[in-house]
Amino acid sequence: MVEISCKNSGNLNLIKFKNLFLPFHVTLQPLTTLTTLTTFTTLTTFTTIPTKMKHLNITVKGKVQGVFYRGATKAVADHLGVKGYVRNEPDGDVFIEAEGDNIALDMFLDWCREGTEHAMVSSVESHEGELKNYRNFELVKKSL
Repeated sequence: MVEISCKNSGNLNLIKFKNLFLPFHVTLQPLTTLTTLTTFTTLTTFTTIPTKMKHLNITVKGKVQGVFYRGATKAVADHLGVKGYVRNEPDGDVFIEAEGDNIALDMFLDWCREGTEHAMVSSVESHEGELKNYRNFELVKKSL
């Protein structure tokens, strides 16, 4: 499994990934409360400080269906600020279109190679494609 942790160093927020500390932006979102006060979470999502965006078409092969791979992929993408979608393919593969900066996509690809606890990833193929400017990351229930 890939371990990601966060810390604040003065005015700079950092994420630790594979013994590297990378800068990221904090996104605060209001929590629903029973009082009239609005409280905020300390960290709900983060995105790495932007660099040039790119688009990847990713095919994940192996035992990757029926093991919560798509759901976990969406969660990881949301935390890394990666946009796009994930879907199951009829041949048993998982297909992902992912957009983000180089650092986020490198971390995302590392996670794709690991997968969930019960997944057995045999290979991950990725190819750069045309940027489509996705607004979020979606889990597609049916193959398009």
